Amino acid sequence: KAVLWDVAAQRSAHILDGHHKAARAIHANRFCAVSGGEDHTCRVWRFADRSVIEQEAEELAKRVRKAEDISIDAKKAYGARKLKEALRLYRQAAELAPGVLKYLTNLSAVYFEMGDNVSCIMKCREFLTRAQEPSLLDGPAELRPAPALLAKAHSRMATALARSGDVSGAERSLE
Repeated sequence: KAVLWDVAAQRSAHILDGHHKAARAIHANRFCAVSGGEDHTCRVWRFADRSVIEQEAEELAKRVRKAEDISIDAKKAYGARKLKEALRLYRQAAELAPGVLKYLTNLSAVYFEMGDNVSCIMKCREFLTRAQEPSLLDGPAELRPAPALLAKAHSRMATALARSGDVSGAERSLE
């Protein structure tokens, strides 16, 4: 038997039973696991079927659409200089669709306009770090942040750093 352990939940996630000798290599994600054993066999376990995956994709699409609707209202509030309202709405959009990175730059813009340089810098750094994740870089082009958005984040972070007195940090962020 091989036991897949969920580190975050600190519990057994799945027990894989099928090898007649020790399992020597296991690779798993949330959909399936593949193992190789001393019994010279390779085993495959599927945790989720196609309908579950499709349902998750539909739910994600609904959340992204809802987040986009909220983002439209946030943009209106931002344009009307109702910054606290814009901040609340952009936070809500970011929670609904954490994979949509533009909400991080939207939040950084609101913090910037509010004069909260520390929060602005933190959101810019979070955006720039997440924009470099292999899953984004290797994934579909439509999921990658636009180069203009990357430039905006670098520029906004540099300005916030300079406003905070960290001119050398501002220069480094533009390199």
